Amino acid sequence: MAQEKIEGYSTGDDSSGFMHIGFWDAQTFTIGNTGSDVDFSVESVKLKLYREGDNTGLNVLAAIKEIGTDGAPSGTFLCSGIIPVNIITRISPGSWYETAMSSNPTLSGATQYAVIVGNTDLSIFQSIIYSRFDGTSPTYTGGDRYTSNVAGSFWWKTNSDLIFEVFGTKSSASPTYRTLTTSGIPLNAGIIVPSPGNYLDGTTLGVSGIKNSGFSFVKWDGDLLGSPNPTPLLMDENKTVIGSFAPIGQVLKTAQSTSIDFNTGGSITSATLTSIEKSGTSTYFLSANSGTNWEEVNNGSPHTFINIGSELKWKITSKDAVISLLNLSYS
Repeated sequence: MAQEKIEGYSTGDDSSGFMHIGFWDAQTFTIGNTGSDVDFSVESVKLKLYREGDNTGLNVLAAIKEIGTDGAPSGTFLCSGIIPVNIITRISPGSWYETAMSSNPTLSGATQYAVIVGNTDLSIFQSIIYSRFDGTSPTYTGGDRYTSNVAGSFWWKTNSDLIFEVFGTKSSASPTYRTLTTSGIPLNAGIIVPSPGNYLDGTTLGVSGIKNSGFSFVKWDGDLLGSPNPTPLLMDENKTVIGSFAPIGQVLKTAQSTSIDFNTGGSITSATLTSIEKSGTSTYFLSANSGTNWEEVNNGSPHTFINIGSELKWKITSKDAVISLLNLSYS
Protein backbone atom coordinates (compact mmCIF):
# COMPACT_ATOMS: atom_id res chain seq x y z
CA MET A 1 0.00 0.00 0.00
CA ALA A 2 1.12 3.56 -0.70
CA GLN A 3 2.70 5.70 2.00
CA GLU A 4 0.59 8.63 3.17
CA LYS A 5 0.67 11.31 5.82
CA ILE A 6 -0.69 9.91 9.08
CA GLU A 7 -0.78 13.15 11.07
CA GLY A 8 0.74 16.60 10.87
CA TYR A 9 0.52 20.27 11.71
CA SER A 10 1.97 23.18 9.70
CA THR A 11 -0.27 26.10 10.64
CA GLY A 12 1.12 29.24 12.30
CA ASP A 13 4.83 28.54 11.80
CA ASP A 14 5.96 31.56 13.83
CA SER A 15 8.32 30.49 16.63
CA SER A 16 11.51 28.52 17.30
CA GLY A 17 12.55 26.21 20.13
CA PHE A 18 16.22 25.29 20.61
CA MET A 19 17.75 21.87 21.27
CA HIS A 20 21.13 22.10 22.96
CA ILE A 21 22.66 19.75 25.51
CA GLY A 22 19.54 18.21 27.16
CA PHE A 23 16.90 20.50 25.67
CA TRP A 24 14.40 18.41 23.68
CA ASP A 25 11.10 19.15 21.94
CA ALA A 26 8.03 16.92 21.52
CA GLN A 27 4.49 16.96 20.15
CA THR A 28 1.75 14.55 21.16
CA PHE A 29 -0.61 13.63 18.32
CA THR A 30 -3.69 11.46 17.79
CA ILE A 31 -4.16 9.08 14.87
CA GLY A 32 -7.29 10.20 13.01
CA ASN A 33 -7.25 13.82 14.17
CA THR A 34 -6.29 15.17 10.74
CA GLY A 35 -5.91 11.92 8.78
CA SER A 36 -7.57 8.51 8.61
CA ASP A 37 -8.66 6.92 11.88
CA VAL A 38 -7.09 3.53 11.14
CA ASP A 39 -3.99 1.57 12.12
CA PHE A 40 -0.75 2.63 10.40
CA SER A 41 2.74 1.20 10.07
CA VAL A 42 4.90 4.27 10.72
CA GLU A 43 7.75 4.86 8.24
CA SER A 44 9.16 8.38 8.56
CA VAL A 45 9.00 11.70 10.40
CA LYS A 46 9.40 15.22 8.98
CA LEU A 47 10.38 18.26 11.04
CA LYS A 48 11.05 21.89 10.21
CA LEU A 49 14.54 22.82 11.48
CA TYR A 50 17.48 25.20 11.20
CA ARG A 51 20.78 25.46 13.09
CA GLU A 52 23.56 27.56 14.48
CA GLY A 53 27.13 26.22 14.57
CA ASP A 54 29.34 24.08 12.34
CA ASN A 55 29.82 20.74 14.07
CA THR A 56 29.34 17.99 11.51
CA GLY A 57 29.50 15.07 13.92
CA LEU A 58 26.18 15.79 15.52
CA ASN A 59 22.87 14.17 14.65
CA VAL A 60 19.35 15.26 15.46
CA LEU A 61 17.18 12.53 16.97
CA ALA A 62 13.63 12.14 15.62
CA ALA A 63 11.55 9.45 17.31
CA ILE A 64 8.06 8.15 18.04
CA LYS A 65 7.13 7.37 21.64
CA GLU A 66 4.13 6.15 23.54
CA ILE A 67 2.65 8.67 25.95
CA GLY A 68 2.50 8.22 29.68
CA THR A 69 -0.52 8.13 31.96
CA ASP A 70 -0.15 11.89 32.46
CA GLY A 71 -0.47 12.55 28.72
CA ALA A 72 3.19 13.58 28.40
CA PRO A 73 5.63 11.86 25.99
CA SER A 74 7.13 9.77 28.77
CA GLY A 75 6.30 6.30 27.49
CA THR A 76 8.34 3.73 25.60
CA PHE A 77 10.40 4.59 22.52
CA LEU A 78 8.81 2.83 19.55
CA CYS A 79 11.20 3.81 16.74
CA SER A 80 13.68 6.51 15.82
CA GLY A 81 15.77 8.04 13.05
CA ILE A 82 18.53 10.63 12.72
CA ILE A 83 19.00 13.82 10.72
CA PRO A 84 22.69 14.82 10.22
CA VAL A 85 23.36 18.34 11.44
CA ASN A 86 25.48 19.26 8.42
CA ILE A 87 22.49 19.02 6.03
CA ILE A 88 20.36 21.40 8.11
CA THR A 89 20.13 24.98 6.86
CA ARG A 90 21.41 27.93 8.89
CA ILE A 91 18.68 30.17 7.47
CA SER A 92 15.62 30.86 9.60
CA PRO A 93 12.78 29.86 9.55
CA GLY A 94 14.34 26.61 8.38
CA SER A 95 13.35 23.81 6.01
CA TRP A 96 11.60 20.45 6.17
CA TYR A 97 13.80 17.41 6.89
CA GLU A 98 12.58 13.82 6.73
CA THR A 99 14.14 10.77 8.32
CA ALA A 100 13.22 7.11 7.95
CA MET A 101 12.42 5.22 11.13
CA SER A 102 14.72 2.41 12.29
CA SER A 103 11.70 0.09 12.56
CA ASN A 104 8.06 0.27 11.49
CA PRO A 105 5.77 -0.36 14.45
CA THR A 106 2.01 -0.21 14.04
CA LEU A 107 0.30 2.88 15.45
CA SER A 108 -3.32 2.24 16.40
CA GLY A 109 -6.18 4.40 15.19
CA ALA A 110 -7.69 6.92 17.65
CA THR A 111 -4.61 6.53 19.88
CA GLN A 112 -2.21 9.24 21.05
CA TYR A 113 1.56 9.08 20.51
CA ALA A 114 4.41 11.61 20.51
CA VAL A 115 7.03 12.88 18.08
CA ILE A 116 10.36 13.55 19.81
CA VAL A 117 13.16 15.77 18.48
CA GLY A 118 16.44 16.29 20.34
CA ASN A 119 20.25 16.48 20.36
CA THR A 120 21.79 12.99 20.44
CA ASP A 121 25.20 14.02 21.85
CA LEU A 122 24.90 15.87 25.13
CA SER A 123 28.62 16.67 25.33
CA ILE A 124 28.82 18.83 22.21
CA PHE A 125 28.21 22.55 22.59
CA GLN A 126 29.14 23.72 19.11
CA SER A 127 25.71 23.35 17.47
CA ILE A 128 22.24 24.54 18.46
CA ILE A 129 19.26 23.09 16.57
CA TYR A 130 16.01 25.03 16.31
CA SER A 131 12.62 23.39 15.76
CA ARG A 132 9.71 25.44 14.49
CA PHE A 133 6.36 25.65 16.24
CA ASP A 134 3.12 27.65 16.40
CA GLY A 135 3.42 29.75 19.53
CA THR A 136 0.79 32.40 18.79
CA SER A 137 -2.47 30.66 17.90
CA PRO A 138 -2.00 26.87 18.13
CA THR A 139 -5.00 24.96 16.77
CA TYR A 140 -3.95 21.29 16.65
CA THR A 141 -6.59 19.46 18.71
CA GLY A 142 -4.95 16.02 18.76
CA GLY A 143 -2.20 16.86 21.24
CA ASP A 144 0.23 19.44 22.61
CA ARG A 145 3.86 20.53 22.39
CA TYR A 146 6.10 19.58 25.32
CA THR A 147 9.66 20.62 26.19
CA SER A 148 12.34 19.01 28.33
CA ASN A 149 15.71 20.28 29.61
CA VAL A 150 16.77 16.84 30.88
CA ALA A 151 16.76 14.89 27.60
CA GLY A 152 13.21 13.66 28.03
CA SER A 153 13.46 12.53 31.65
CA PHE A 154 10.78 15.08 32.50
CA TRP A 155 8.45 17.10 30.27
CA TRP A 156 6.65 20.46 30.53
CA LYS A 157 3.47 21.07 28.58
CA THR A 158 3.35 24.31 26.58
CA ASN A 159 0.61 26.36 24.97
CA SER A 160 1.96 25.73 21.47
CA ASP A 161 2.09 23.13 18.67
CA LEU A 162 5.18 21.74 16.96
CA ILE A 163 5.44 21.84 13.17
CA PHE A 164 5.62 18.14 12.24
CA GLU A 165 4.48 15.40 9.88
CA VAL A 166 4.36 11.61 10.38
CA PHE A 167 4.13 9.22 7.42
CA GLY A 168 3.24 5.55 7.10
CA THR A 169 1.09 2.96 5.37
CA LYS A 170 -2.31 1.69 6.41
CA SER A 171 -2.20 -1.69 8.04
CA SER A 172 -3.76 -4.39 5.86
CA ALA A 173 -5.42 -5.69 9.01
CA SER A 174 -7.23 -2.40 9.57
CA PRO A 175 -9.82 -1.74 6.83
CA THR A 176 -11.85 1.45 6.88
CA TYR A 177 -15.44 1.21 8.11
CA ARG A 178 -18.37 3.59 7.64
CA THR A 179 -21.20 4.05 10.14
CA LEU A 180 -24.84 3.58 9.12
CA THR A 181 -27.52 5.23 11.27
CA THR A 182 -31.19 4.45 10.57
CA SER A 183 -34.60 5.38 11.91
CA GLY A 184 -38.23 4.93 10.94
CA ILE A 185 -40.89 7.62 11.48
CA PRO A 186 -43.36 7.73 13.06
CA LEU A 187 -42.27 5.53 15.95
CA ASN A 188 -43.37 1.88 15.67
CA ALA A 189 -44.59 2.36 12.08
CA GLY A 190 -41.81 0.25 10.56
CA ILE A 191 -38.14 -0.66 10.62
CA ILE A 192 -35.16 -0.08 8.34
CA VAL A 193 -32.87 -2.93 7.31
CA PRO A 194 -29.99 -3.55 7.46
CA SER A 195 -29.48 -2.64 11.10
CA PRO A 196 -27.42 0.41 12.18
CA GLY A 197 -23.72 -0.35 12.51
CA ASN A 198 -20.31 -0.20 10.85
CA TYR A 199 -19.87 -1.42 7.29
CA LEU A 200 -16.74 -1.83 5.19
CA ASP A 201 -15.89 1.25 3.13
CA GLY A 202 -17.13 0.91 -0.44
CA THR A 203 -19.83 -1.67 0.37
CA THR A 204 -23.18 -1.27 -1.40
CA LEU A 205 -26.08 -2.11 0.91
CA GLY A 206 -29.62 -3.01 -0.08
CA VAL A 207 -31.75 -0.80 2.16
CA SER A 208 -35.41 -1.67 2.76
CA GLY A 209 -38.24 -0.07 4.71
CA ILE A 210 -40.24 -2.87 6.36
CA LYS A 211 -43.72 -1.62 7.33
CA ASN A 212 -45.65 -2.71 10.37
CA SER A 213 -49.30 -3.77 10.11
CA GLY A 214 -51.61 -0.87 9.22
CA PHE A 215 -48.84 1.25 7.68
CA SER A 216 -47.35 1.77 4.24
CA PHE A 217 -43.87 2.94 3.23
CA VAL A 218 -43.83 6.53 1.85
CA LYS A 219 -40.30 7.83 1.15
CA TRP A 220 -36.61 8.12 2.14
CA ASP A 221 -34.89 11.08 3.79
CA GLY A 222 -31.34 11.81 4.98
CA ASP A 223 -28.66 10.36 2.70
CA LEU A 224 -31.31 8.53 0.62
CA LEU A 225 -33.93 10.37 -1.42
CA GLY A 226 -36.98 9.23 -3.31
CA SER A 227 -39.33 6.32 -2.70
CA PRO A 228 -37.93 3.14 -4.35
CA ASN A 229 -38.04 0.37 -1.76
CA PRO A 230 -35.69 -1.48 -1.51
CA THR A 231 -32.91 0.77 -2.83
CA PRO A 232 -29.08 0.59 -2.98
CA LEU A 233 -26.83 2.67 -0.69
CA LEU A 234 -23.06 3.06 -1.22
CA MET A 235 -21.18 3.22 2.08
CA ASP A 236 -18.37 5.56 0.99
CA GLU A 237 -18.84 7.77 4.07
CA ASN A 238 -20.93 7.75 7.23
CA LYS A 239 -24.61 7.68 6.23
CA THR A 240 -27.95 8.45 7.89
CA VAL A 241 -31.14 6.93 6.46
CA ILE A 242 -34.66 7.87 7.56
CA GLY A 243 -37.68 5.90 6.35
CA SER A 244 -41.10 7.58 6.46
CA PHE A 245 -44.24 5.48 6.92
CA ALA A 246 -47.94 6.43 7.00
CA PRO A 247 -51.12 4.75 8.27
CA ILE A 248 -53.03 3.18 5.43
CA GLY A 249 -55.84 5.55 4.37
CA GLN A 250 -54.38 8.57 6.13
CA VAL A 251 -54.64 11.96 4.48
CA LEU A 252 -51.04 13.20 4.47
CA LYS A 253 -50.25 16.89 4.82
CA THR A 254 -52.64 18.44 2.27
CA ALA A 255 -55.51 17.04 0.22
CA GLN A 256 -56.80 19.42 -2.42
CA SER A 257 -59.29 19.32 -5.29
CA THR A 258 -57.66 19.79 -8.67
CA SER A 259 -60.70 21.11 -10.52
CA ILE A 260 -64.34 21.69 -9.61
CA ASP A 261 -65.86 23.57 -12.56
CA PHE A 262 -68.80 25.29 -10.97
CA ASN A 263 -68.84 27.98 -13.64
CA THR A 264 -72.31 29.41 -13.13
CA GLY A 265 -71.74 32.54 -15.11
CA GLY A 266 -72.21 34.43 -11.88
CA SER A 267 -70.38 34.72 -8.58
CA ILE A 268 -69.99 32.21 -5.76
CA THR A 269 -70.59 34.12 -2.54
CA SER A 270 -70.95 31.38 0.09
CA ALA A 271 -70.37 27.67 0.59
CA THR A 272 -70.52 24.96 3.24
CA LEU A 273 -67.96 22.14 3.52
CA THR A 274 -68.85 19.18 5.72
CA SER A 275 -66.67 16.12 6.40
CA ILE A 276 -67.10 13.10 8.60
CA GLU A 277 -63.81 11.97 10.10
CA LYS A 278 -63.08 8.52 11.44
CA SER A 279 -60.20 9.86 13.51
CA GLY A 280 -57.95 12.86 13.95
CA THR A 281 -58.47 16.51 13.13
CA SER A 282 -58.20 18.63 10.00
CA THR A 283 -58.07 22.26 8.93
CA TYR A 284 -60.46 23.18 6.10
CA PHE A 285 -60.11 25.75 3.32
CA LEU A 286 -62.28 26.89 0.42
CA SER A 287 -61.56 29.12 -2.54
CA ALA A 288 -64.20 30.74 -4.74
CA ASN A 289 -61.64 31.83 -7.34
CA SER A 290 -59.87 28.61 -8.33
CA GLY A 291 -57.36 28.57 -5.47
CA THR A 292 -56.06 32.10 -5.92
CA ASN A 293 -57.29 32.96 -2.43
CA TRP A 294 -57.76 30.26 0.21
CA GLU A 295 -60.08 31.05 3.13
CA GLU A 296 -60.21 28.92 6.26
CA VAL A 297 -63.68 27.59 7.04
CA ASN A 298 -65.32 25.80 9.94
CA ASN A 299 -66.39 22.22 9.31
CA GLY A 300 -70.15 22.15 8.65
CA SER A 301 -70.68 25.91 9.00
CA PRO A 302 -71.75 28.21 6.13
CA HIS A 303 -68.93 30.45 4.97
CA THR A 304 -69.27 33.81 3.23
CA PHE A 305 -66.35 34.50 0.91
CA ILE A 306 -64.21 37.58 1.21
CA ASN A 307 -62.81 36.90 -2.28
CA ILE A 308 -65.78 35.89 -4.43
CA GLY A 309 -65.38 34.13 -7.76
CA SER A 310 -66.90 31.65 -10.18
CA GLU A 311 -64.88 28.45 -9.60
CA LEU A 312 -64.98 26.62 -6.29
CA LYS A 313 -62.14 24.53 -4.85
CA TRP A 314 -61.54 22.84 -1.49
CA LYS A 315 -58.40 22.00 0.48
CA ILE A 316 -57.90 20.02 3.67
CA THR A 317 -54.68 20.06 5.69
CA SER A 318 -54.30 17.13 8.06
CA LYS A 319 -51.62 15.18 9.89
CA ASP A 320 -53.59 12.28 11.29
CA ALA A 321 -57.20 12.44 10.05
CA VAL A 322 -58.95 9.75 8.04
CA ILE A 323 -61.80 11.27 6.00
CA SER A 324 -64.71 8.96 5.18
CA LEU A 325 -67.19 11.46 3.67
CA LEU A 326 -66.92 14.94 2.19
CA ASN A 327 -69.90 17.17 1.25
CA LEU A 328 -69.74 20.57 -0.41
CA SER A 329 -72.62 22.96 -1.14
CA TYR A 330 -72.52 26.53 -2.46
CA SER A 331 -74.61 29.47 -3.59
